[in-house]
Amino acid sequence: MKRAVAAGVAVAVLLSAGTAHAATPNRLRLADRRAVPIEYFQGLTHDRAGMRFFDGVVSGLYRTDRALHERVRVANAIPAPVTAAFGFDHIGDIGFSAALRGVVLPFECFTPGAPNGGNTCGQGGLGVADPVTLKLRYVVALDTRDIAKAMWAEVSPDGTRVWTSAGPDLIAYRTADLSAANAAAGVRIRPVARLRGAVPRSGVTGAAFLDGRLLLAGRQAGPLELWSVDVRTGARRREAVLHVAGESEGLDVVADRHGLVHWLVTPFDPRGRAPTYGTGHSELLSFVRR
Repeated sequence: MKRAVAAGVAVAVLLSAGTAHAATPNRLRLADRRAVPIEYFQGLTHDRAGMRFFDGVVSGLYRTDRALHERVRVANAIPAPVTAAFGFDHIGDIGFSAALRGVVLPFECFTPGAPNGGNTCGQGGLGVADPVTLKLRYVVALDTRDIAKAMWAEVSPDGTRVWTSAGPDLIAYRTADLSAANAAAGVRIRPVARLRGAVPRSGVTGAAFLDGRLLLAGRQAGPLELWSVDVRTGARRREAVLHVAGESEGLDVVADRHGLVHWLVTPFDPRGRAPTYGTGHSELLSFVRR
């Protein structure tokens, strides 16, 4: 794949992030939990028909029905030519785009223990995978002036933007720029919006939209936390806190009999504690409004 650098659309800098959180936090409560395969590790999303998609541990991609019965699995969704061209070897929290008719895959390079925080190639990309076969259709490179890796991708409710983060900032790309034409031409796309300092203190492991606000899951030194961000202003509020031993991963918002907000937690605690939900599987936690 050609890797030419092209002039992208201009970045629109939006307002700075708001206050730390509102006076009434924790608007969501845990309602249910289910064990899922350990391969369902990094992220999750769904399509309009209700099919569910998961990815992990590193580069696998999986489709299930609404009851989480697995229908298709691809052990490695990153073709060898893509790894050879960019170095990408890891998929983060995924999204779905009806406009692109596919699963949006955020790509990075990650080698634990390697220099630069394990980021061995210093670049990111956004790919589109076929929702039926789960095979990667194409990948569009992201301009390294804006982002050094893509760890998650979430499509806005109106379908026009794909959000991710770069350090402390939230940034958004035009969905239309995630095109096969740009991939073939080697265009490195640039964001059209940036919310400076909008990433919450817990960081971001996964994201999903709820009521027009961007939900962000993460954890730094303390408990696992869910925050929401107004993507017009950057104002934040905390929506849930979870005092468990485990690693925060992806998010999805889809109403089912288990809940509304679904959060993947894996059995790897950064402080070395025994995982709350046991070993050998991930846990899908479902939340409802209080």
